[in-house]
Amino acid sequence: MKYFYRKPSIANCLVISIIVSIFFLAANFVFFEGRINKEAEEIRREIDTARLTIDLGNGERRTFEGDTNIYGVSLADVLYSIAENNKELNIKMISEGENLECLGSIKGMKNENGCFWIFVLPEMGWARSLGNDYNLKNIMLTGGVDAELVYRQ
Repeated sequence: MKYFYRKPSIANCLVISIIVSIFFLAANFVFFEGRINKEAEEIRREIDTARLTIDLGNGERRTFEGDTNIYGVSLADVLYSIAENNKELNIKMISEGENLECLGSIKGMKNENGCFWIFVLPEMGWARSLGNDYNLKNIMLTGGVDAELVYRQ
């Protein structure tokens, strides 16, 4: 009995190359889909998260992160939340009526004797001195914002 070797036809080679290509594309899709989902989740988290850094002016800096809702969160609410969870900062707020919330002090550092707190949005190059009469409910932190509260002596 004789066996003959038959050359593969062009059609067979084409079918095999299509199958290999489909397998390669499917493997890449699965790999890149996981990466894309991970990056999308990181972007979503960054969009929904605001950061506030409290600089006490003596080299001590503390950064806090939190989720925001679609409308943002007032600086007063952020400071109340930080005060509730970080007793060592000893954050004092001054409430004058229902709609007025002012910063009293952080770690005993008050707006007095030429020393004061400044609210800074570094990415925008914007800063505002927070006097004893500035309503912190008017400053809204939204997702993706990096803000600073700096004490100037």
